[in-house]
Amino acid sequence: PRYPNLWLYFLAHAHFMGKDYEQAASLLARRNRLFPNSDITRALRASCLGHLGNHDDAREEWARVLEITPNHSAAQKARMLPYANPADRDYIIEGLRMAEIMK
Repeated sequence: PRYPNLWLYFLAHAHFMGKDYEQAASLLARRNRLFPNSDITRALRASCLGHLGNHDDAREEWARVLEITPNHSAAQKARMLPYANPADRDYIIEGLRMAEIMK
């Protein structure tokens, strides 16, 4: 791929939407190592970890999101995510709620 950093994110996102949270979290961790300041990668990984029941790890990942982007808000991000089907967007938010990141 021409932009492997984006390819990793989109591949992880596809796995996430297919409910393969383990693979998605693994790909996102790999992307975190390459691009540690990507708040969107860390936010999606936090949701993956929430769906997996790894709530402490999800909250740690979310803490890194807030270090990178202090004004980051899951509610604001939910309004901005460009999904044709709102249920897809809500699925990401659901993982954050499961980890008690977003109420």
